Amino acid sequence: MPHHGSADVLTPEQAQLTTDELAAHVTEAVDIAQGLGEQVTVAGISTGGILTGWVAQNRADVQQAVLIAPV
Repeated sequence: MPHHGSADVLTPEQAQLTTDELAAHVTEAVDIAQGLGEQVTVAGISTGGILTGWVAQNRADVQQAVLIAPV
């Protein structure tokens, strides 16, 4: 996810995260998955659950979406 994965746990980087970046991130992930198999199922927990819901509403090419404890 954009602005994540820093070794510094106190980094202010995550505060720079935008909805456009999240949409681009999950769109790219689903596009890659489409190239790997015949059907795509998306599952996400917490923030990933929110992104999974966004995918379910905006991507007709995803067969199943599983939202787990969305934030």
